[in-house]
Amino acid sequence: MGTGTPGITIPYEDGGKFRTTLENLRPEIADGVVCDVNVRCAIVTRADFTATGERLYDQYIPVRFLPGVKG
Repeated sequence: MGTGTPGITIPYEDGGKFRTTLENLRPEIADGVVCDVNVRCAIVTRADFTATGERLYDQYIPVRFLPGVKG
Protein backbone atom coordinates (compact mmCIF):
# COMPACT_ATOMS: atom_id res chain seq x y z
CA MET A 1 0.00 0.00 0.00
CA GLY A 2 1.36 3.43 -0.91
CA THR A 3 1.66 6.34 1.41
CA GLY A 4 1.49 10.05 0.88
CA THR A 5 -1.06 12.50 -0.41
CA PRO A 6 -2.53 11.67 -3.85
CA GLY A 7 -1.65 14.32 -6.41
CA ILE A 8 1.11 15.79 -4.22
CA THR A 9 3.50 12.95 -3.46
CA ILE A 10 4.91 10.22 -5.68
CA PRO A 11 5.98 6.76 -4.56
CA TYR A 12 9.60 5.63 -4.64
CA GLU A 13 10.71 3.04 -7.17
CA ASP A 14 12.72 -0.05 -6.23
CA GLY A 15 15.87 0.89 -4.35
CA GLY A 16 14.48 4.28 -3.29
CA LYS A 17 14.72 5.88 -6.75
CA PHE A 18 12.23 8.34 -8.15
CA ARG A 19 11.73 10.19 -11.41
CA THR A 20 10.31 13.61 -12.06
CA THR A 21 10.52 16.38 -14.63
CA LEU A 22 11.87 19.83 -13.87
CA GLU A 23 10.63 22.51 -16.24
CA ASN A 24 11.10 26.24 -16.55
CA LEU A 25 14.08 26.43 -14.21
CA ARG A 26 15.51 29.92 -14.06
CA PRO A 27 18.12 31.54 -11.86
CA GLU A 28 15.73 34.42 -10.98
CA ILE A 29 13.72 33.38 -7.95
CA ALA A 30 12.08 36.75 -7.25
CA ASP A 31 12.83 40.44 -7.71
CA GLY A 32 16.43 40.91 -6.55
CA VAL A 33 16.92 37.23 -5.70
CA VAL A 34 19.10 35.39 -8.23
CA CYS A 35 20.90 32.05 -7.93
CA ASP A 36 24.69 32.39 -7.85
CA VAL A 37 24.40 36.17 -7.44
CA ASN A 38 23.00 36.67 -3.95
CA VAL A 39 21.75 33.22 -2.93
CA ARG A 40 22.89 29.61 -3.27
CA CYS A 41 20.31 27.36 -4.93
CA ALA A 42 19.49 23.69 -4.80
CA ILE A 43 16.93 21.11 -5.77
CA VAL A 44 15.61 19.75 -2.50
CA THR A 45 13.52 16.66 -1.93
CA ARG A 46 11.77 16.01 1.33
CA ALA A 47 11.31 12.29 1.86
CA ASP A 48 8.48 12.51 4.38
CA PHE A 49 6.65 15.74 5.01
CA THR A 50 4.60 14.14 7.79
CA ALA A 51 7.69 13.35 9.91
CA THR A 52 9.14 16.83 10.35
CA GLY A 53 11.84 15.65 12.75
CA GLU A 54 13.18 12.94 10.41
CA ARG A 55 15.39 14.42 7.68
CA LEU A 56 17.70 11.42 7.12
CA TYR A 57 16.44 10.63 3.62
CA ASP A 58 15.99 14.16 2.30
CA GLN A 59 18.20 15.20 -0.63
CA TYR A 60 19.89 18.56 -1.21
CA ILE A 61 21.41 18.87 -4.70
CA PRO A 62 23.22 22.16 -5.32
CA VAL A 63 22.56 23.72 -8.74
CA ARG A 64 24.25 26.47 -10.68
CA PHE A 65 23.15 28.31 -13.79
CA LEU A 66 25.59 29.06 -16.60
CA PRO A 67 25.48 32.64 -17.87
CA GLY A 68 23.72 33.03 -21.20
CA VAL A 69 22.50 29.40 -21.37
CA LYS A 70 18.77 29.05 -21.89
CA GLY A 71 17.00 25.70 -21.46
